[in-house]
Amino acid sequence: MSSLVIIGSGNVATCLGNAFVRNGVHVKAVYSLHIEHANELARKLNTSFASTMNDIPNDADFYLLAVKDAVIKEVSDQLNVNGIVIHCSGTTNVDALNKHNLSGVIWPVQTLTKDFIPDKNMLPLCVEGINDDVTKKLLTLCNAISDQVIVMNSEQRKYAHLAAVIANNMSNHLFDMASVILKEHGLSFDLLRPIIKELANKLQHANPYETQTGPAKRGDLDTIQKQLEMLNEHPRYREMYKMISESILSQN
Repeated sequence: MSSLVIIGSGNVATCLGNAFVRNGVHVKAVYSLHIEHANELARKLNTSFASTMNDIPNDADFYLLAVKDAVIKEVSDQLNVNGIVIHCSGTTNVDALNKHNLSGVIWPVQTLTKDFIPDKNMLPLCVEGINDDVTKKLLTLCNAISDQVIVMNSEQRKYAHLAAVIANNMSNHLFDMASVILKEHGLSFDLLRPIIKELANKLQHANPYETQTGPAKRGDLDTIQKQLEMLNEHPRYREMYKMISESILSQN
């Protein structure tokens, strides 16, 4: 059985910690600057918590740094351990862990929250090891909690993260824009939930280019112009509508 120490106590630490414990990975300890949070997560994972960095066990197989990108290197440099040190960032190079001979990355391509319990088919993981042996060990560890584990280097992972931001975070902002427009006119966002669900279902089996519909896809310039005018009271929304429509039109 592999052993793991989790450093951090937020969404990523909690979600991955739960996933690993449920699938037979032994979490030896949890550490966080916020001791009360570390204690809370340790109780959930039925393990102990470390009060200081010096109390972190140094004989675990893996050390998962589920911390903010800005402090990954700082935290890594304070660790004195023998196992494989891993960070969870989509944008930080593996060499941020260069203090350690054994290091790697596990980046989940998923929005993780403390109450999210992902199935194996809902948790794609991108891994990178400092060498082939570390990569193999990371693959074995990740296969315990995911059916989709992909090896990629730091440069590829940065572009995968960019794509995820566009697909997830930016699309959600567009949903929020739609919600604002509906609310202003006495309508509920519930009206759009079926069409959003249907699009998500289609994207399970089709390329996004193939699923594109709407006035820009049809080249319906009259409708586009009318809807631009409807957005005059929302200049930012209007500009975004115009830019996206022009992008779709350019693909026709």
